Amino acid sequence: MLHLRFRAVDTEVMSALSIALVAELQQLFPTSSLEDFTFELVSTQFYKQGDIYHGSPFVEVLYANVTPVVQDKLAEVITHNVQLAAGQDIDVTVIFTEFHPGVCYLNGKKH
Repeated sequence: MLHLRFRAVDTEVMSALSIALVAELQQLFPTSSLEDFTFELVSTQFYKQGDIYHGSPFVEVLYANVTPVVQDKLAEVITHNVQLAAGQDIDVTVIFTEFHPGVCYLNGKKH
């Protein structure tokens, strides 16, 4: 199960990413189905010295049971796809939040 939260990404870019990323995610997680990948676009507003600005793409990946090697590859895949969709010259931040055993519930049951 992967839940990807995107900030500072336009809706058109997010729509394209939700298609393009799935194929690569399924290569990293071959036993996963389409339902195992959730894409969320979080509305944000960035400010710098009192002025509104667009900000750089920021992706938070919530996950369980991912090895450090796969995590590194996942960061590369996400960054590459965001830069392809939104512009090569942008910085992309990817952070990971791990679901530890016993803290994730699905329909009221530990997942």
